[in-house]
Amino acid sequence: MLAGVQVVLLLLGSVLPSGRVALAALAGVLGAGIVLECGMSWAALAWVAASLLSLLLLPQKAPAILFAAFFGWYPLVKSLAERLKNRVSEWAVKLLAFNAALALCWLLLSRGFLTGLELPAIWPSVLILGLELVFIAFDIAFTGLIGIYRQKIKNKR
Repeated sequence: MLAGVQVVLLLLGSVLPSGRVALAALAGVLGAGIVLECGMSWAALAWVAASLLSLLLLPQKAPAILFAAFFGWYPLVKSLAERLKNRVSEWAVKLLAFNAALALCWLLLSRGFLTGLELPAIWPSVLILGLELVFIAFDIAFTGLIGIYRQKIKNKR
């Protein structure tokens, strides 16, 4: 059911240009609920299903590509990385995954697959550093949301 909600969020991102990245990220955050409630295999299946459906159905593909290339699978990587006992290793895995996804998105964008998104006119190294800082803030906020979910919803049942 959450995979369907993810597709609806991606559809909204497809028709609301100012919300493309934010709604793709929100759709990805729902994956954490699937990981927590159903496990990694169901979360992976939901990511694949939502990715394929959104790539097939959405009129504007940028949110679907962002979800498929990064936000959809990040809850899986986050869950695996946070099982590591060493915080440095945890962040290394997360940043490696982010940078790999960023490279993929950059490649897709440069080849014209991400219509509706444009590269800012700044040096790539400055852009990458800025995006890494945004990613770190996103991950910290994501961790907070997971904590709230566990405290307010999951533990109340």
